[in-house]
Amino acid sequence: MQPQTPQQTARSTRGRLLMQLRPTSSSMCRITRQQTTTRTPCLASSLLLGKEYFRLAGASPWLAGGVVKRRRHRKLERRCGETTTSRARIKKISEENNNTNASQSHRKAQQKRPIPIPNYPSLIGKKIRQYHPHPSTATAVSSSTSSTKKSWLLLMLYCACVCCCCCLGPVSAFDCDFTRVSGAVSGPKTGAFAAPLLNGHTVPAYGLQCIYTFIALPTERVKLAFRDFNLAGRPPDCLHEYIDLYTELRNATEDLVQTDKFGGRFCGKIAPRPRISLYNTIVLVFSFDRAALTPHLFAGTYEFINASMYDMGTPAPPSTCAYVVKSWVKRAGDIVSPTYPGVYPQRIMCSYQFLGQRSTNQRVRIEFMDFDLFSGGAHCPYDRLTIHDGATEQDPVISTNCGPQRGLIVFSSQENLFISFITNRSGGENRGFHAIFEFSENYVNLEFITAGEHVRGTECDQRILSTGRSNGIIKSPNSPFLYQPNVECRYFIEGLNNAEDLERVRLTVEMFRMPQLLGAEKGDCSAGGLTVWFTGVESRSSGPSDTTQTTLCGTPNLPLPALFSADSKILLKFYSGTTQGLGFRILYQFETYFKVPGIAHPDSNICEFRFQSGPHIKSGDFHSPRHPANYPPNTNCTYIFEGAANEQARLEFDLFRLSGDGNYNNDCQNQDYVDIFETSAVDSRQRRRDMLIGRYCGTAMPAPIISRFGVHDLKLRFVTDATGVTNGFRGRYMFQPAEPTFSATKGCGENIRNQTHGRIAFPDFPDGEKSVSKYTVSRV
Repeated sequence: MQPQTPQQTARSTRGRLLMQLRPTSSSMCRITRQQTTTRTPCLASSLLLGKEYFRLAGASPWLAGGVVKRRRHRKLERRCGETTTSRARIKKISEENNNTNASQSHRKAQQKRPIPIPNYPSLIGKKIRQYHPHPSTATAVSSSTSSTKKSWLLLMLYCACVCCCCCLGPVSAFDCDFTRVSGAVSGPKTGAFAAPLLNGHTVPAYGLQCIYTFIALPTERVKLAFRDFNLAGRPPDCLHEYIDLYTELRNATEDLVQTDKFGGRFCGKIAPRPRISLYNTIVLVFSFDRAALTPHLFAGTYEFINASMYDMGTPAPPSTCAYVVKSWVKRAGDIVSPTYPGVYPQRIMCSYQFLGQRSTNQRVRIEFMDFDLFSGGAHCPYDRLTIHDGATEQDPVISTNCGPQRGLIVFSSQENLFISFITNRSGGENRGFHAIFEFSENYVNLEFITAGEHVRGTECDQRILSTGRSNGIIKSPNSPFLYQPNVECRYFIEGLNNAEDLERVRLTVEMFRMPQLLGAEKGDCSAGGLTVWFTGVESRSSGPSDTTQTTLCGTPNLPLPALFSADSKILLKFYSGTTQGLGFRILYQFETYFKVPGIAHPDSNICEFRFQSGPHIKSGDFHSPRHPANYPPNTNCTYIFEGAANEQARLEFDLFRLSGDGNYNNDCQNQDYVDIFETSAVDSRQRRRDMLIGRYCGTAMPAPIISRFGVHDLKLRFVTDATGVTNGFRGRYMFQPAEPTFSATKGCGENIRNQTHGRIAFPDFPDGEKSVSKYTVSRV
């Protein structure tokens, strides 16, 4: 590499200087002042600018280095708080900076007249966080403009800094920096830190900053925990007192101005949550403008902890937290977020790849012991942990998780699993996650699932969906062999449920052998069993009277009564204890479900229901299919109400709303309707005849209907077409003692139905002789 010319050196130095000398609303010297024993930023910046100006203007090296007399130096040193120790340090730094790209004669001249120029970029970069350089500033200044303009610019900056230093007045030296470095293995690994005490020092109007630096060994990390926190302000308005945290620094020499690894600014009464360094360094910057400080302003503890828990597998660059875990290297262990249990970093991407062995039918199990991520919504748009059922991000997603989670357990379907952890600028104070993993050949083999589909992420759960009045067989795990101990599998069985079809699930047990512990009481299913939830939702039992679930265990006598779902879904959970058995074999069937009370037809696809009178059943409710939901289209349902020999059937409607515009004055053509019949036997063979009472449609609600004296049964037929549905009808049926409305015992009257003409007689009126009158029935 060719050595730089003096002009190139000046241009490069000037660019670095202006990059970090861009003030906001304060003077130049406010930015450059230091709070430690090295109190020369005002002098250093002015001298450095002056030197660069004279170099650029073409002045001699001697003039550039000695333009300011030594007594002038001492005067400025006194005003800027220069000490003997810092003067020697500045001299050393000056020699190192000026030896580069200078001739031998120039170096000798500079050694005779050493200029106290500090390593300005490193000082300002370390101390000031709030003054970030703008890239356009450096670019603009370092662009190819005329040397005259550059010279004048530097001269103006030089004069500004000299004036600033002369106006600030004397400042007493005050050292509030705090540094702790982890020592040998036997050295102290913990300690405390607190807000500084001024000890009589005056805080300048522009305030002060204190830097707390914690450096651990390469095999360690730093943990900070705040005990007291009582700063002024309230986030995000942290103006007078605040703490800036840097937890992702690779080392203590990183420039805090240039770095993008800013961990947050804090003030107010709420202390930051514990922090753990991403590497081995944490820097805490405390900025304040109080005239007096107390130890209780903030206080906490630091600890150098072993970093072995963050070594989770083979690193997979370029990410700093990507690991590959191989079963032949590590069969079980822990995985954690990058700085768990401290607040995890923002804008980071981590991955955990688990590789097992297919030849031995290995599967991976992940159990999250702690899970606390920022919750940004249902779809986790900010921070999220995504689990893939395979070795890469392209494999099917098992789940995407955020927010707080409890009891999260995930199984791979085969031998591989992939986890990605992505964070954004959520601003949360969450600790991340801690999980344990294990590769094993003893997890349930999924080959026993033949009727449904394995639910990804579970050990052996399966889901069975109806394809329309379908059926099949479900079996216990590892069937036809003995099931494994301590296994839990669920069976989600779901029938059709849409505008046209509604199905329920029918279960028929064909084989059941789940032995219990010796001496166990009947019904004690603690050693294993099969729990059925008829509603399809898992819940805790409310006691023996709970009709929403039942549990089978032992070796019951077959056949058992069929089990039906309460709606379109049913859920079964198989669980085993320490004992083993052959398990079960159950036939499932999807049947059309009309949700009508009464005795259904043996063929579940036929919509026919009977309501029979009994010793304790004299009344009840009936309604249209699926009521109060809409009834299905293209339906033909029959309701038969059967009374005893000495009873009459009675129907009363509470709600009647069918699709169409039917009323009492039309014949209900081309729309949904209800027909009501009287049903009676006509011969000794019990052949029955139906006599129509009336047809009803639209919203024309029928009046109460009672069968004739001597007729015990009524029949209702409900017919719908392919267009338009509503919530139908609802009513009550009753079986009451037979009592004729008109009879000879009452002296007169009879029911006249389905006749267009005839005669009616008035007995013994007016003088005991019968009078006969003709009648004719016409439609109005």
